[in-house]
Amino acid sequence: RTFSRRRSCVSRPVLSDGVVYVSGGADAVAGDTSRPEGFDLFALDAKTGQERWHYRAPAEYGTVGVCLRWPIVTATTIYAADDRRLYAIDRTSGHDRWKVVDTRALSGGVQRSAEVAGLVDAGAVLVGMTESALVAYDKTSGSLAWQVPGAFTLSAPSMAVAGKVLYFQGSPASKPALASRGSLYALDLDTRDILWSFTRVTAEKNWSFGSVTPVDDGLWVDSYKALVKLGR
Repeated sequence: RTFSRRRSCVSRPVLSDGVVYVSGGADAVAGDTSRPEGFDLFALDAKTGQERWHYRAPAEYGTVGVCLRWPIVTATTIYAADDRRLYAIDRTSGHDRWKVVDTRALSGGVQRSAEVAGLVDAGAVLVGMTESALVAYDKTSGSLAWQVPGAFTLSAPSMAVAGKVLYFQGSPASKPALASRGSLYALDLDTRDILWSFTRVTAEKNWSFGSVTPVDDGLWVDSYKALVKLGR
């Protein structure tokens, strides 16, 4: 499957039930007004590469769409957050499951438009990170379920979920860290209490943690010149 060379879209492909879901730049199809140039999310048959459907994420301005880089695929729905919006797409039809939601978070005591990074599936909700709060959205409607104020770095969310616990990098207001990166936290998803935090002395001050991968009873965490295993 080839994508447009005119528009760059770095996306994570997701394979589920014989279908590959991936975003990419699409060239205009001559004579077909329904296929203009822009960014699409594609559902491709994993065996043949045949397109099952394509989805153009509505953008605030213009018609080129949004590159949905980190889609979350569940049994019935594909979720993605980008361009300060939250999308939910039906896996079978490629149509919107609910109206696109503008993402917002508390900042300075006011709900403001906010970019969301590190979106993860946390059961009944999706949890992401803005610069000023962890935010959770109801998966059935996209409405804001709860938020945890703090300071966070969107380029290094380091988020993962295992059971009823959310693992993330940042500085929650209830138990602040020295910086918005360089500290990992475990948060109880039911009570929103902080269970523990972890920092590691490195040659570079406040060095960001990378990927967080829950495996069995532990977490594998990418750190400065090391791979660290933590107990959950």
